[in-house]
Amino acid sequence: MRTGRLLALRAAGWLPLLVCGLPLAGCTPAARVSLLSVEPKHLARRGPLIQHFELTEGYFWHDGQGQLWLAFSESNLAPETSVGRESFEMSLVLEEAPAGEGRDYAAKRRTLRAMIADHGRWTRYGSYYGVVTVWFEDYTKDVLCGRFQIWANQQEYKFWRDHWGSDRKVLFVGEEFTAVRDATRGEEIRQRTEIDELKRAPYQPVPRRVTGPPVETRPDERG
Repeated sequence: MRTGRLLALRAAGWLPLLVCGLPLAGCTPAARVSLLSVEPKHLARRGPLIQHFELTEGYFWHDGQGQLWLAFSESNLAPETSVGRESFEMSLVLEEAPAGEGRDYAAKRRTLRAMIADHGRWTRYGSYYGVVTVWFEDYTKDVLCGRFQIWANQQEYKFWRDHWGSDRKVLFVGEEFTAVRDATRGEEIRQRTEIDELKRAPYQPVPRRVTGPPVETRPDERG
């Protein structure tokens, strides 16, 4: 069972990042994200209560179903900002892109997936509530900006125990993000954030209802 789990992580691209420490492209932060534990009955005795991350890759794209996707990644996090963590990848899916300059979205259970690797320990996240705000940087619509507050469930996995721990509640705060249009690179990151139970359920769009005044048929149109 343990070997199978490790093979799944390797196939998803996580073990090469852990073993080789392969750096990803980028030099300016694409997203500034903070994680805050919101457990109502327990606080850890050690470690920071708020963790801050700067992710250097950010991408957005649209799929064939009209969904707006975002993906962010960093695999060479600085110790002083990441508490020694080695890699952090995150994806978000929203409804169709804003028709105008920007739009607010309600975050749901499909919205956010994230995975953090930390010296042989993996932590995964899945959203359940929150809000995401996005807007285009300019008229070309090739750069998407935004911010978010998303509550998520957190689970930790240690390979020597072959077990995902119980859920804990955390708050993702994206103070600022910038994403460029790139479906190929974004899809690579998205796939790594959907390992095992983090696989998103199929998209089921809500049918639009068009309402208006009744249409009268003239006698010569009844056939």
